[in-house]
Amino acid sequence: MNKHDVLLSVENDTEEKIQMVEALERLEKNKDFQKVILDGYMRDEVLRANSLLANHTIKAQGKRTDIIEMLVAVSTFGEYLETIRALGASARYQKANPVSIEE
Repeated sequence: MNKHDVLLSVENDTEEKIQMVEALERLEKNKDFQKVILDGYMRDEVLRANSLLANHTIKAQGKRTDIIEMLVAVSTFGEYLETIRALGASARYQKANPVSIEE
């Protein structure tokens, strides 16, 4: 791969990351996404599941592991969204401050 190809590849990757963060930003402004995902899943469901961890019946039935796995899944999804935001911010910075490759 020559320097031009490397630069083109970086530019394409940067644009993809910007497109992803822009799509996420549009989703986060959507009232249905806010209600179902951000509020319903990532907030309310986490609070409900967390309160179940102390429930004696849940403990007796050995279902705490299932609840913990659900909490891990929500956390993983939240981390995915944060990764999109971070990569998008970095890509926007790279686009605003391009690096030139001298031949």
